[in-house]
Amino acid sequence: MFCYWSKIKIKKIVWKMKNKNIKKQSIRVRRFTLVELLTVISIIVFLIGLMVPALQKVRVSAWRSSCQNNLHGVGTAFQSYLHDSKDIMPMAAAKPSEKLNDYPRIADLLADYTATQKLLKCPGDRADESLFKTEGSSYEYHVMLGGQNLTNNRMIQHIGISKMFVMFDYENFHVKNNIFTVTYNYDDGSTETAVGRRNYLFADWHVSDLK
Repeated sequence: MFCYWSKIKIKKIVWKMKNKNIKKQSIRVRRFTLVELLTVISIIVFLIGLMVPALQKVRVSAWRSSCQNNLHGVGTAFQSYLHDSKDIMPMAAAKPSEKLNDYPRIADLLADYTATQKLLKCPGDRADESLFKTEGSSYEYHVMLGGQNLTNNRMIQHIGISKMFVMFDYENFHVKNNIFTVTYNYDDGSTETAVGRRNYLFADWHVSDLK
């Protein structure tokens, strides 16, 4: 009888030991070989390479949209200014840092009509010495409109109020449809070939780039 129960206990012990070995084998993690590891890394690098241009395109598009929203806000500020000035456009410097005259900055003239000065900063104006820092605005004022009446002006009537720009990006901060080289054709017959595009605020207060 004793031998019988001893045999049973021994069998149980052996079964437990085998079961433990089976569990250890089942949870054993298979290690990657060097070739497999390099393959995985290569795939990850390839996917990142595909994603970066797409992310950059989204970022540039967001900057352009934000810039256009800013110019819409600047247009609202101009309308409030014109209400107080009896429709006479302000006299302001084109590029105040050059000190070509004593006219004030357009940023200062519109300060009372904007909720924040950041409205005059284009997101694409990202240089260390940005134009926003040096000029008070990322947008250049069309100084030929200074002292003029928008609603009673022969030049505007000739060109058309929807084609007369009031403010625009100082530089070509934006890219559109992956086109980097753009030729601008101006009304006086001159042309300008530049990299990127600019956003414009027109005298009817719509915002666009030059088509």
